[in-house]
Amino acid sequence: MNGLEQQFILEISSFENIAFWHRNLGRGKGFALNGYKSNHYPDFVLITKTRIGIVVETKGLERDNSDSASTLRLGKSYVRLYDDF
Repeated sequence: MNGLEQQFILEISSFENIAFWHRNLGRGKGFALNGYKSNHYPDFVLITKTRIGIVVETKGLERDNSDSASTLRLGKSYVRLYDDF
């Protein structure tokens, strides 16, 4: 876990409505959003006390972020599919 991820999870852990969190496993082993060309593996999976699932991808400013646009499109598609679930 890098510094940004550690900082994020320390902050999120203090929220009263978070039941638990899980650091997602690497490619091919963890929770994935099915993408058109390849799957995306978010950094964290959170579950709230009201049983709402949240997937989180952290991005530091030092990263290339060349895949950020496609990751954002994939996330928005996922929200549209499951928003009323």
